[in-house]
Amino acid sequence: MAGTVIGLLIPAVLQGGFVAVGVNPYWRFVTVGAVLVLAVYLDQLRRRRRSRS
Repeated sequence: MAGTVIGLLIPAVLQGGFVAVGVNPYWRFVTVGAVLVLAVYLDQLRRRRRSRS
């Protein structure tokens, strides 16, 4: 449950911050997408390590 809430907050906070700073919308979406892909990748690594133990 906490992971879901954090997963929702990260893109929202990034988008809000980028809007406040005035980042081009294209780069906002690219950056948020990259952060989400990185988060999924790190989660998969964490799950693999946990399953091996």
